[in-house]
Amino acid sequence: MHLTLIGAVQLVIGFLLLMFGTVPGMLAFVLVSALMMGSSAIDLPAIGASSIPPIEFAAVFLTIRVLLPGSINVPALAAALRANILMIIFVAYGIVGAILLPRLYAGQIDVVPMRVRALNRYESMERFTYATQRLLPTSQNLTTAIYLLGTVMVTICAYVALTHKDAWRLLVKTVAVVALIHVVIGIASVAVPGNAVLTFFRNGAYAQIDNSYRGFVRMNGIAPEASAYGGFGFMLFVFLFECWIRDVMPRLTGPCALALGLALGASTSSLAYLGLVSYAVLVFLRSVVFPKTMRVDRLLVLGATTMLFVMVVAAASVWYPQLVAEFGDMITHFTLEKSQSQSSEQRQFWSLIGYRAFLESYGLGIGAGSFRSSSLITAIMGSMGVIGIVCFVSYLLQVFKPLRLSTYVSPADPRAAVGAAASWVCFASMVPAAVGSPTPDPGVLFAVFAGAALALRPAVSRKPQRIQAGPPPGQATMHDAAMV
Repeated sequence: MHLTLIGAVQLVIGFLLLMFGTVPGMLAFVLVSALMMGSSAIDLPAIGASSIPPIEFAAVFLTIRVLLPGSINVPALAAALRANILMIIFVAYGIVGAILLPRLYAGQIDVVPMRVRALNRYESMERFTYATQRLLPTSQNLTTAIYLLGTVMVTICAYVALTHKDAWRLLVKTVAVVALIHVVIGIASVAVPGNAVLTFFRNGAYAQIDNSYRGFVRMNGIAPEASAYGGFGFMLFVFLFECWIRDVMPRLTGPCALALGLALGASTSSLAYLGLVSYAVLVFLRSVVFPKTMRVDRLLVLGATTMLFVMVVAAASVWYPQLVAEFGDMITHFTLEKSQSQSSEQRQFWSLIGYRAFLESYGLGIGAGSFRSSSLITAIMGSMGVIGIVCFVSYLLQVFKPLRLSTYVSPADPRAAVGAAASWVCFASMVPAAVGSPTPDPGVLFAVFAGAALALRPAVSRKPQRIQAGPPPGQATMHDAAMV
């Protein structure tokens, strides 16, 4: 085990926050650490050249802070355990399964290992695309089990943190700051590719991919690749946009959402594009079913922004037609043409591995970390079987609360509004995760927003709250005293 310089800095900050900080402050530390997706805090060469990323290392300090003797908020912790019982069962089965199931089905199923060998190790592209090996217990089972444990602990701790007074304000401000930093380092990765500062942060034991196409450098910040940059940014964008349309710190969340949206549009990340398009469809359908979802002034701002964007693109097409054409060609290459590529064929094959593992294990799963997938859905099915998929889907519905009016219409209570925004992050993030997640672990960032959603919108409200922009006076409806 080797502590990197990044890990050493985190160690100092973590101890300072343990001594002088608060639980919400420690949660903010976790969110800032999430920026370093391509970094390593601790190298673990003894278990297959694995590493602990900064966000997982920060999560350890968050857990310690919540459980620190003398400062444990017992009622909040008990409420967090009750609210997250489905996630606890999901992770418990995942950890036990990661230990037992690969041994139970060892040698009986062909799988794609979590660590895929380099292309030059194979005789042909076809062998590389469909490369498999017999199922065996590996260090990746242990690694994935640890990641799952970290996810559930962050979910519980985030719940506890958000029960503190005004913690929701710190959450919104932290996400806004993290989003702006994400934009800046994304632009820097394109403007000065190979920059020594950015390279320093990309020290993780991952395949650090710097893609370019016909002279254009893809935006990846300090993430391992453009898709990771886009996926992370998309979750932040949804939260900030939802806060803006719900009038939560609009002067902060609105500009930050706009800046991040523009960065994602320029990122050429197919995951980011898929997420943005699917989310736009969801917002449109929500506005049709619930017309009061979007205030008139918000619609005007969106309309004006869209018109300005179209005008800028049109002007650029006139003054720089070749540049616009080449950029459009690059976007086409990484989106539409990608679906017909060898990479897409390989990812479809990886996804099917999870489905086959589900069938051949008779719904038990073959253990978390036993194979590489390209979809969170099939990764959970193949790794954790019926128990895993039922628990996760049920938990997602519990977080999202599709039958709660505040999920669609902004409530008067800003806490509930932030909770609803967090729930939309968890729900909308399932679209890119369904086509881009290699493991059954939904991730620490998902855990932060899930815990926040449950804490800020508990199952039973303390008192009824009247929804903003309700029906006209004198017109009684069943929602006159809707619970937020």
